[in-house]
Amino acid sequence: MTSLMRIIKFILIIVTGMSGNYLNSFIVVVYFGIWRRMSDWCNPNAILLVIGLVNLSYQWCLTLDNVFKYLQIYEKFDQKLCLFLFVLQFTLVGASLWNTTWLSIYYCTRLVSSTQRLFVMIKEKFFSLLPQLMAGSTLWSVIITLPLFWAKNMEISQNETNDLDICSYKVDPYYIIPGLVLGFLLPVPMTCVSIGLSVRTLVRHIWRMRRSHLMSPQLQGHFQAIRIMMIRVFCEIFFFVIIVIGNFTSLSSNSTMEIIYWITVLFYPTSQALILVLGNSKIKKKLCNSLMLCE
Repeated sequence: MTSLMRIIKFILIIVTGMSGNYLNSFIVVVYFGIWRRMSDWCNPNAILLVIGLVNLSYQWCLTLDNVFKYLQIYEKFDQKLCLFLFVLQFTLVGASLWNTTWLSIYYCTRLVSSTQRLFVMIKEKFFSLLPQLMAGSTLWSVIITLPLFWAKNMEISQNETNDLDICSYKVDPYYIIPGLVLGFLLPVPMTCVSIGLSVRTLVRHIWRMRRSHLMSPQLQGHFQAIRIMMIRVFCEIFFFVIIVIGNFTSLSSNSTMEIIYWITVLFYPTSQALILVLGNSKIKKKLCNSLMLCE
């Protein structure tokens, strides 16, 4: 790694660490206050609170992992510390993907009107089962990632050019496919389908309003919701593809793919927080006010 690349990576670690921690902490504080007043787990505020907590924990793991690598901490401690943070990151990513799925399904059941038997059954049962689904999916993420402790061989080598620790991982190929399918592949398509149905409903509603020559602030809100949903779908698919490529291929140090993988993973908690903030005008206004007060 060249000195310039090392400096760039250090700057990105600081920037994403500060922005990700601030944004996700802000989301946790705001939605915890809302949830405490309502004391109800069967609403989107509870899901958003859990998403914020998971993303905040993931941001801390990412920051610690990269700081430890940068400061060569792993060389001085047992290798299990590096492996523990790696497994914990994958657990939190899985939990985040599942919580995003539950949030997408929640809004889908609110927006979409259908008489199909399966959809009606999901709509009737989903709200009452939401706390169990969130808890169960988190436990499922833990169960799926636990085998990484035995399916992954890890070595901490040192780059002779700059004395930087490099944690290299080799995952058992028999774990990669079932692990990715059961832990990551299941929630992503569910999220995409739910958002697709929601977007289709909103587009139809916009078309009817325009056909009737009705212009209102609600129309602008629909456009904003569609944009946010499409951005979320793009981010989820892009992140999933990068994770798959990074685990199925051997990324050489400082290669273009390795840099893309590293930046994508590093920015994931921040991007999730930004999507949540931009998707809620009230939260966005509160964030702007808090930033103005900080000045």
